[in-house]
Amino acid sequence: MKISLFNEKITFEKNTVTVDENANHKNEWSEYFTCHVYADTSGAKGEKESAGITVTESGLIFTLRFCKHGG
Repeated sequence: MKISLFNEKITFEKNTVTVDENANHKNEWSEYFTCHVYADTSGAKGEKESAGITVTESGLIFTLRFCKHGG
């Protein structure tokens, strides 16, 4: 695969639970790491009808060649 195709930037986020001063638990998303990927949208499946409702199904595949991350 050509490296020039890896031109989309993607950020992975990590979910953590934090506790505030009133002991309330909250889910928070924080940036984990960012890298470049190839985003393939050719996996789109189209539409289907389910229980009288038209549902659009789509596919998206990210290809990551290499990412040096110590997490």
